[in-house]
Amino acid sequence: MSTFIKKLNNSLNPCFILESSPGPTRSGYRLHKEVAMKAKLLPSILLMSAIASTQPAFADGREEGAYFTGLLGYTFFDHERQIEDDPSLAAGLGYNFTPAISAEVLIGAADLERKHNAGYLDSVFYRVDALYHFNQGEAWRPYLVGGAGNYRFKHDGGGKDEETQYNLGAGIKHAISDSMDVRFDARGVYGDEDETKDAMLNLGFTYMFASAAPAPKDSDRDGVYDDEDACPGTPYGATVDARGCEVIGDADGDGVTDDKDQCPNTKAGARVDATGCPVVGDDDADGVPNEKDQCPNSPAAAKVDSRGCPLDTDRDGITDGLDACPDTPYGAKVDNRGCRIQLSETVTITLNVTFPTNSAAITDEFVSEVEKLAEFMRQYPDTKAVVEGHTDDRGQDAYNQKLSEKRASAVRQMVVERFGIAGERISSVGYGETRPIGDNNTADGRSANRRVVGVVEATVKTNQ
Repeated sequence: MSTFIKKLNNSLNPCFILESSPGPTRSGYRLHKEVAMKAKLLPSILLMSAIASTQPAFADGREEGAYFTGLLGYTFFDHERQIEDDPSLAAGLGYNFTPAISAEVLIGAADLERKHNAGYLDSVFYRVDALYHFNQGEAWRPYLVGGAGNYRFKHDGGGKDEETQYNLGAGIKHAISDSMDVRFDARGVYGDEDETKDAMLNLGFTYMFASAAPAPKDSDRDGVYDDEDACPGTPYGATVDARGCEVIGDADGDGVTDDKDQCPNTKAGARVDATGCPVVGDDDADGVPNEKDQCPNSPAAAKVDSRGCPLDTDRDGITDGLDACPDTPYGAKVDNRGCRIQLSETVTITLNVTFPTNSAAITDEFVSEVEKLAEFMRQYPDTKAVVEGHTDDRGQDAYNQKLSEKRASAVRQMVVERFGIAGERISSVGYGETRPIGDNNTADGRSANRRVVGVVEATVKTNQ
């Protein structure tokens, strides 16, 4: 074991050679070793940290597999042990079960020295640890670690002790290549023999074996790996682009890809249709070659039959393709867009309801007259109406004014409540005796003046 430690020590610092004396002078060797190892541990840690910080980051794509690990440890012993703090070395094998979970088995050793020159110890330990990683797939991966192991101590007097130790801690790994990580962790260590509590720092590396990095898959064997293949079902042997999608050529260069080209050997420069077949001259561009076109001057954009003649399905004189109203009734007059010509006309209805003397009641004979007004307004829903109330000249002017308003309001109310016309579409106004249409000196004239009238107009379109 001393030789193992000395080799490590010499490799860490070639300018410092440990010396040891045989037999009882071993304590001199221990003093040299302790100074050397403690002096060199810090530069080693700094060196490994510098390597980790300067290496490029690699995403860890390993799903599972075995790895080798080596650890340089430094233990801070419980003061009850009366053992000097010392370094240790460990190596072992691990396995990644998933990107997050792994386990490892290690064997290690350390040359220890008791405090107060009370002798030295050789220790050998075996440990099984489990690790749980965070940030799977990233270059920096923190992890939790815990495990148990058997530690054996051999005294310089020949005696031996052993105990079971449990450890728990946390650390971080950094990928410096596709197969190697550097790692650092800190742990608490509990020994069940004397119920001691030690602390340990570990700095080391892991190296993934080749089987731990499975070859990328290319399921359709097109040369583009599945994780980058945008068209994973490409037929075997097909030419693909960088995305893994099939490249369909155009062997005759006519602009129609080979999978759609029904005439794959078209001469260079020939005009072709959508199927890749040559198009013989077509001066009016209606899709019918000149030699078959019986109507060689078809209007542009017009739909034609197999003879090249324009179609006019509704026979209105405007060819299909140019006809904005293709279903015009036969014989109807149309404009230059093929749509029916419409004229406007005004339709009117006149309301005239008369009332008994000094009354605003609508008699039965005039109910149908009011209904006609309502029906007209239903037929033309954009119309609005105003009904006007009038009286003869008998009675006071103020009384006649109110009576005329009541008569107009009675007609409006019947239109709204009885015949269902919206109230906002009809209004009423009274003019009293100010607008007579008959002679107030005669009974017939006064009867004509006791009236409610209204004229409603609507503009409608008629087709020719």
